[in-house]
Amino acid sequence: MNCLWFFALRMNLSQRIDDTVIQPQENERKLRDQLKAVKSLAERYESELSQERKYRQDVEKKMIEHQICGFHSFAVHHVNILLLKELLGSNRATATEMRAEPIDLPQSADQLQFLCLQMREELIELKSARQHEQNELRDEVALLREQIGEERNAKLAMERDLLAQVNHLQTQLGIAASKLSSADAAAMSSESHSRQIRDLQNTVAELEAQVKQVW
Repeated sequence: MNCLWFFALRMNLSQRIDDTVIQPQENERKLRDQLKAVKSLAERYESELSQERKYRQDVEKKMIEHQICGFHSFAVHHVNILLLKELLGSNRATATEMRAEPIDLPQSADQLQFLCLQMREELIELKSARQHEQNELRDEVALLREQIGEERNAKLAMERDLLAQVNHLQTQLGIAASKLSSADAAAMSSESHSRQIRDLQNTVAELEAQVKQVW
């Protein structure tokens, strides 16, 4: 009967040893796996943030190129206006020369009316061309401003979202690191428990030896 009692005691102590040693190791392994997963997720979001920064730089570069193209179009339009003014100046010079020449008046009212209508049509066409160019330039400038505003807002929104995700991951990483530190402290404490368990095992072995001597 004493043998059965010592055998049951030994089995109980063995179970307690397994629970005391294995459970902290299992918790530590789980915490390390969680920390590894959080670190991997943080690295992925940092990579996405780097990609977003590159995308932002590309967008800014395209915006600058677009602005340069817009300024180039504006410059070309301005040159065209200058050429048109120069042409008008030449026309004015020609008109001045024509004024200096003897005026050959139409011989009839129909000829005079036809000449007036012809000059009126030329003026209308000239004004229409100038107005069309001004409207095109105004539309191009408005479209460019709208595109720049939309791209800037999209870029800021994406950057805010990524920063919020990175901050959240950093918080989780800090929590996981704190748990891992606690697990390390628990593991160190488990070494003390292991020493106590070894002492109990030695005691059990001594008792078993004494029982064998009695028998």
